[in-house]
Amino acid sequence: MAEIKTIYLFLSRVVDRQKDKMNGEVKMKFNIKSDVDTTRKEIESALKNNEQEKQEIQSYLNKKKNNKVKWDRTKWIISIILLLAGIIFIGVNNGLAYSTVRTGHKKYEDAKVYYLKSDSKCTQEFKGYDGTLEDMSIYIDNQGRESSKGSMILTVVDKDGNELATTSKPLTGMKTRKYTHFTFEKPAKLKRNEYYTLIIQCEDAYNSQKFGVYTTDKNNSYLKSGTIDGQKLADGEKIAISMEFQFYNTGALRIMFGMLILSLIFVLVPFGVIEEKFNKKFNKNISLDKILSRILFWVSPIVAYFMVESLSSFTVGPILESLFTVRGLLNIIIYYVVLFVFFAITNKTQYSAILMCIAMFVLALTNYFVFGFRGIPVLAADVLSIGTALNVADSFEYSFDIYVLWAVSFLVAFSGAMFSLKSYKGLKLKKRLVSVAVIIAIVIGGYNFYINSSGVVNAGIIDSQWKPQLTYAQNGSVLSFTTSWKYIKNNKPDEYSTDDVEKIAKNFKSDSTDKNSAKTKKMPNVIAIMNESLADLNVDGPFETSEDYLPFIHSLTKNTIKGKLYVSIEGANTANSEFEFLTGNSLAFFAPRAVPYNNYVKGVVPSLTRTLVSQGYMGNNSYHPYKRSGWNRENVYNSLGFNHFYSMEYYKKPEFIRNFISDKTDMEQITKDYEKARSKSSDPFYLFNVTVQNHGGYVGNRGFVDADIQVTNSMLSSDEVEQYVTLAKKSDEAFEELTKYFEKVDEPTIIVMFGDHQPPLSTDFYSNIFGKKIDHFTAKDTATWYSTPYVIWANYDIEEKQNEDMSANYLSSYLLNLIGADMTGYNKYLLDLQKKIPVLTGLFYQGDDGEFRNIDEKSKYTKYINEYSKVQYNGLFDKKHRLEDFFFLKDGDYQVKEDN
Repeated sequence: MAEIKTIYLFLSRVVDRQKDKMNGEVKMKFNIKSDVDTTRKEIESALKNNEQEKQEIQSYLNKKKNNKVKWDRTKWIISIILLLAGIIFIGVNNGLAYSTVRTGHKKYEDAKVYYLKSDSKCTQEFKGYDGTLEDMSIYIDNQGRESSKGSMILTVVDKDGNELATTSKPLTGMKTRKYTHFTFEKPAKLKRNEYYTLIIQCEDAYNSQKFGVYTTDKNNSYLKSGTIDGQKLADGEKIAISMEFQFYNTGALRIMFGMLILSLIFVLVPFGVIEEKFNKKFNKNISLDKILSRILFWVSPIVAYFMVESLSSFTVGPILESLFTVRGLLNIIIYYVVLFVFFAITNKTQYSAILMCIAMFVLALTNYFVFGFRGIPVLAADVLSIGTALNVADSFEYSFDIYVLWAVSFLVAFSGAMFSLKSYKGLKLKKRLVSVAVIIAIVIGGYNFYINSSGVVNAGIIDSQWKPQLTYAQNGSVLSFTTSWKYIKNNKPDEYSTDDVEKIAKNFKSDSTDKNSAKTKKMPNVIAIMNESLADLNVDGPFETSEDYLPFIHSLTKNTIKGKLYVSIEGANTANSEFEFLTGNSLAFFAPRAVPYNNYVKGVVPSLTRTLVSQGYMGNNSYHPYKRSGWNRENVYNSLGFNHFYSMEYYKKPEFIRNFISDKTDMEQITKDYEKARSKSSDPFYLFNVTVQNHGGYVGNRGFVDADIQVTNSMLSSDEVEQYVTLAKKSDEAFEELTKYFEKVDEPTIIVMFGDHQPPLSTDFYSNIFGKKIDHFTAKDTATWYSTPYVIWANYDIEEKQNEDMSANYLSSYLLNLIGADMTGYNKYLLDLQKKIPVLTGLFYQGDDGEFRNIDEKSKYTKYINEYSKVQYNGLFDKKHRLEDFFFLKDGDYQVKEDN
């Protein structure tokens, strides 16, 4: 800039002199000399200023360089601290380094079956693993098991004949050509490479179609010789058994410490010195840090894959094997897409790689805890429920195991090494804009391939949402989560048309009604209660406690109807059972783990409430003694036709059990509001209440109750289980007090109470009570796990029924029919459908043949399920063409009027 100014001044003087000459003006010698001197001074001044500017620029560059050196040194120190913290973390938590290993568990197509007698005895020698024997499985043949009798007893003895562990199981629990799991009540501690003997003893066992054990001649190094009823098996032939050991994994700890120490060494290597010597010797100008940073950038998705899969309970070996499969490739591509997105944001290879790994670690750790709480991994639908999840996140106790240690080791080792390197400028503006455009195109292409098309299925991946935990295990965590987004959309049923719905609806006419109908027909007051996590764990398997924890509900017979209520959820997503009960709709036609309250319940929605409002019920309020924001209830209850929604602020001076308002307080409020309503009108009264007392987090920071009830089976006993049964007993007592109150009420009153889902206890508890791992549940096992008790009690004479089982979508129509209410065509349609398909949930169904099937299984009932999906779609989504006279009562004003 200074040079240009000097030249400009000089030329200006020359031009001025030339002008003077052309005008005939004669310049004095003095003036010429003065002009030249002035020009010289200006040039000297400009040069002086130029030198000063150079010095300022150099000073700025030096300062910037020093700042960068300081920042690089700071990063280097932070990396060392991070790695040392990682080493300390693994060291402090080394007691968690227990792993599980399963031997065998292969299905042998050429296996040979040996049929057994009622008192048969089999033995099989096996090699021990240095750890605790938790579980054994035997490959069984037991066709027609439903009619079988007796049991098998398994006993493990050492070489001296000392009994180490024993367990038993009835023959009815053993499927044919399947591994039957036996879990030891007191696991046995075994030693590596020592041989032990498994004794299989039949006890009064009988099956008219025969039963037996399979053998195999496959090479199994952990099995030795075996016998069946005293006869030694042929050489190389062994009984097909599988074992699960838990052991202290010193090898894993060595690898974790090794990764962190190698990363620390990497950080301490003087790459700057090496780079300088290399460039000087070979006359090059390479940047070693830049090369290493770029290598780690491209490697980071593989590191993230190992980290995330380890948090899904996979060890390094299986993860490494999966890396070279189609599923591994499809997972890695997703990691690269996420990496590129972070690069588009940061324009730094170093920071984008670290941020990608941190983001994936946080998501995977969230899934790790969620799976531990409810036994089902995170799916896309859960993201839409994040607000409610945050409301209750502090209810649970967070603990971790060796898989978290693995994930932390991967994250810290990689991040420490990457962060220690010098950072460099990213792409310049034009190149960056091009890269952003390319990345956007990649994201769009990825969305279309993974979510908006059948590309994943065409690649040979089984994309099923029947059991998300199996999908995660088979396909990988990130791939499973990504593809679950395709199921969040509510697609129109195949071949849907309003004409088809009209053909179905014409056979079910809605009743005519008016605002005096309920009073004229002397219909009863209706109190509906959905009780948080209320369950009868005895239905899952033998569950013995020091005393009955639901004594009142179990004792009810007079004027009572009760049974199992099959729901679409387990341990979480309370609003789904609420939705099915209030609307008569089924979760079978939504994406797995979807919560309709979050997205689909909008505008005027047909419901039990609107049906009762139409015929003159008063009250018509909803209650939930917890936060208003949960499950979008503030908006949903308006759509369902409720008058008011009363949340926790409504309850004055409540009793708290743990940090939740008690069922006792909640049900006392029901009687108070009934009396208040009765002082205003004699019209039949209705309310819907969702309790909160038994919410999950039974050993978390929600507080404790004195565990008055003990679980007598040591395999099922734990603090959280005993906390739960004690809470359930308090719910039973509160319900008893409510019924005692209404026994004294002259007006006919009916109370229906049901559980929303079984309690979110540990997956180990449910595996133990069912006698098998959750991953091995059949459709019937799942149905049992997804069942809760319901009870309908009246203070007047009704037909008494026990074991009247149904799914939640039928219960409100069943209730309306029971009280003699006017019913919509939709209610009548559901009651007719119930005769053909008594149970229909989001995961399974049961036809009138009594067999449970998973929801995707085709059968003679499929056509009825498809019809139901069209009817439901018309009522909930196709509002422009909705058959109003089918979903609402004729002549009925189903809009709620304010109670004055």
